[in-house]
Amino acid sequence: MSGRVLHAMIFMAILVSGALGPTSVRADIVRIDQPEVDGELLDWCKFGARGCGQPAADAFCRASGYKRSVRFLQWINPNKPTRFIANGYSCNDPECDSFRWIECKK
Repeated sequence: MSGRVLHAMIFMAILVSGALGPTSVRADIVRIDQPEVDGELLDWCKFGARGCGQPAADAFCRASGYKRSVRFLQWINPNKPTRFIANGYSCNDPECDSFRWIECKK
């Protein structure tokens, strides 16, 4: 395999993984990698163990100026503090989950 082909394959792998930052899937959707609230990862739940997944993703998208979330991926035990979007409290428990990414509709 030539060096040029290998470099192209590595670039495509990085591009597909989203490692180059936020990407747009369609013109009306924006992807936000490792979303944060006040410098901490967005918690998987809006508050406590309530409003997890879609409700938390929707609240994040609305707070960021978008209509709603369309897709997202859970990040289980990121080993970093997370922050609940509904009340701003931090979760420092190792069991706290976050989002790898959220796609928001413009």
